[in-house]
Amino acid sequence: MQYPDGTGTYAVAEDTGGAIKGNRIDIAKWTVEEAKDFGMKNVKVYIVDKNTDNNDK
Repeated sequence: MQYPDGTGTYAVAEDTGGAIKGNRIDIAKWTVEEAKDFGMKNVKVYIVDKNTDNNDK
């Protein structure tokens, strides 16, 4: 995902529970303080399919 300041990170969507609705994703942080510091942000998300087989052409 890419943050508004141009930085980015890779993440794995592990929590796909019912509490996250609409165009939202939940970014896990190691501590509550880190999560509070991160806050809520608009991000650009790129989906990468790890199951893609490059031999299928």
